[in-house]
Amino acid sequence: MKKKGSKKGIKQGIEQGIEKGIVQGIEQGIENEKYNVVLNAYQNGVSVELIANITNLSIEKIHSILKIYDKS
Repeated sequence: MKKKGSKKGIKQGIEQGIEKGIVQGIEQGIENEKYNVVLNAYQNGVSVELIANITNLSIEKIHSILKIYDKS
C-alpha cells in the first residue's frame, strides 16, 4: 500500500510541477510580448506616457526596458 501511495504522490508532484512550469512559461511569454510592444511603439514615435497607459506598465518600467534595449 505504501508504494502505491508513494507512486501516486510522485505522479501528482510531477503533474503539479509541469502545470506550474506551463503557467510560468505563459506568463514569461506575455511579459516578453509586452517588452516587444514597448520597443516597437517607442521606435514608431509613441510617447512613453501613452505606452505606459496601453501596456499598464509604469513609466519607470518602460524607461528600464528602453535602457536594456539601448545596451543591446
